[in-house]
Amino acid sequence: WIARLVRDHLRYKDEIMCAAARIIDAVHQSSYSRKNPSGIYHSLHIRRNGFHPQNGFDEISTNEVLKSLSHIDPESALYVATDDVDGEFFKQIKERYKIFFLS
Repeated sequence: WIARLVRDHLRYKDEIMCAAARIIDAVHQSSYSRKNPSGIYHSLHIRRNGFHPQNGFDEISTNEVLKSLSHIDPESALYVATDDVDGEFFKQIKERYKIFFLS
């Protein structure tokens, strides 16, 4: 019943929904290219600080991320939500994909 309660009655404020729509539109527009005429993009949420070993999560490697993305066409656009601070983790991924970060 809680899932139905949330589904049917929980709503974000219009300002939040409009901001999210602007972000989605900006990523979509930036994703257009000759090889991607429809502007399709993929999104990832990669936690790098704060949720791993003490909470039972192991830190994932860049190679594991690349392996999980192997079905996605190289040069595809990726939107990444992360708490990574130095960006070094994404170096290899950037060589294969066009990456967007929200900052």
